[in-house]
Amino acid sequence: MEGPPLLARRIPDLPEMGCRRHRDDEHAEAKLAREAEICYATLALATDYDCWHETQDDVSIEAVLDVLRRNVENSKRIVREIALRFPLSEGCRCGEALKYAIITDRKRIPPATRRRLALLIGKYL
Repeated sequence: MEGPPLLARRIPDLPEMGCRRHRDDEHAEAKLAREAEICYATLALATDYDCWHETQDDVSIEAVLDVLRRNVENSKRIVREIALRFPLSEGCRCGEALKYAIITDRKRIPPATRRRLALLIGKYL
């Protein structure tokens, strides 16, 4: 399954608690991208509000699909606009995110471990 599952009304008081709904599984993706020194950003677009908005009616599959189609077009436009702005003038430091992450004395890292990790951290070993 790609993306989060469609939600049911299970957290009706979320807005009153000052919270926003977000993807529960997104944090792992961000951590993995950081460890691989890859730039990562989330583009999240809502399909419906019935999972938390008490005054919204339950949605139909047709309504969700209609919003999904519009979201695809919005996503394409947003990604195209972001791509036109690259490279960023401030520079990006994602490519050196692990520069100071390895605190183990390099002399203590076995050759087999160095070979196994070479793709991701070889430049720091």
